[in-house]
Amino acid sequence: MANWEGILTDAGTQLLQAWVDHTSLRITSAAAGEGSVDTGLLPSQTALVSRKQPVSLIGSEPVEDGIRLKLRLTAPEIAYVLQQIGVWAQLEGGEEKLLAVFQNRRGYFIPDKAASPDFVFTFYALISCSNSGNWTVNLDVSALASQKDIWEAADKLEEQMQTHIQAVEEKWDDSLHALGEDVDALRADLDSLSGQISTEVGESLAELTGRVAMNESKIATLWDAIFTNITGNPFTVAFSSLSG
Repeated sequence: MANWEGILTDAGTQLLQAWVDHTSLRITSAAAGEGSVDTGLLPSQTALVSRKQPVSLIGSEPVEDGIRLKLRLTAPEIAYVLQQIGVWAQLEGGEEKLLAVFQNRRGYFIPDKAASPDFVFTFYALISCSNSGNWTVNLDVSALASQKDIWEAADKLEEQMQTHIQAVEEKWDDSLHALGEDVDALRADLDSLSGQISTEVGESLAELTGRVAMNESKIATLWDAIFTNITGNPFTVAFSSLSG
């Protein structure tokens, strides 16, 4: 949005010179167009290079030494490159003249209504002068949002929010359901593994118990063979020679 230059036209300067105290200078309309001229030629313009569409005046604000205008344009039937915006004004009972021109040589693409039906371009124009008369502006009330429009927009936004919330809740429910199924499957796997471990441990303990019993039996048999029913001295000492 940079590179905009604005200038009062020669006709606009004449209007301001003729504008005296206690009289009214009325901002009547605005328009947008394509095409540009050298900066030095801007003051001599009495019309836009190539007018493309009207621009709505939707607001104004008095500022020190001038007025600040809020302009808005919507998507036209045919797309174009916006390069000039003109503001027209008239004195009481006088002829409407091009008061000021704002130009951007690089331009700003304005899409057509078919491609971008909701397109809106807002432009703020500052017009400065030292006159102390009264500014009046013809506002385009059709471009201003009515209370009905605001409520309809709010209802539409609420409906979109509810739809989005419902979609999120459904997705969350699906995720919780899938998570529950995963938890159930994990529990089943744990139960199966626990049973398998119990079976394997039981079999190992049974085998170990059998081995212990077998060894105990062998030990008992060996004990009986060695230490049971001994009536004499089981040890014999033989001396083959006592000579030294």
